[in-house]
Amino acid sequence: MKRLLPWLVAALLFGLAVPVGLAGVDDGPWGFVLPVLAVAVAAPLFLVLHECGHLLAAVALRLRVTGVRMRPRSYVRVRPGLDGPALPVRFVAFYLAGPVVDLGLAAGLSRGAFAAGPALLGHCLLACALVGVLSGVGNLWPRRLPAGWHTDGSNAVSWAVHPAREMAALRAAEVVPR
Repeated sequence: MKRLLPWLVAALLFGLAVPVGLAGVDDGPWGFVLPVLAVAVAAPLFLVLHECGHLLAAVALRLRVTGVRMRPRSYVRVRPGLDGPALPVRFVAFYLAGPVVDLGLAAGLSRGAFAAGPALLGHCLLACALVGVLSGVGNLWPRRLPAGWHTDGSNAVSWAVHPAREMAALRAAEVVPR
């Protein structure tokens, strides 16, 4: 329950932010309940689709996938051949694939939110788009997470700026980069 509480609070806040921000109070109680439910459904879906973006990029870039985990601390692990061509570029693309999926889906959802249709549907789509933007930007922001993991942005910057150091770490440990 301790891990689930932050997700529930985020769903409540993001779901309520959209109708209040758009002055959608004329939709009655459903105008507040449905965006919250939409965010509660969208958050885990964005997590899965984010990791699917990494997985598809790994396959397309010919990085051998050694593990996939779909949970709040999810990941796609790869083990490249150290002699492969353009390995730093391939790793940067691999790390950027997940946030690109998040931001692309958010753009599509926000476009759908402003298309002709019921206002309540637009509010729900916009709340889900907000989840995607926060997920994409949060993953692109280069930082170390409290659990000691690095964000996708941190890993991409590390491979782009210090490819020799990352290659040396791969050779020394023969494990997946951070």
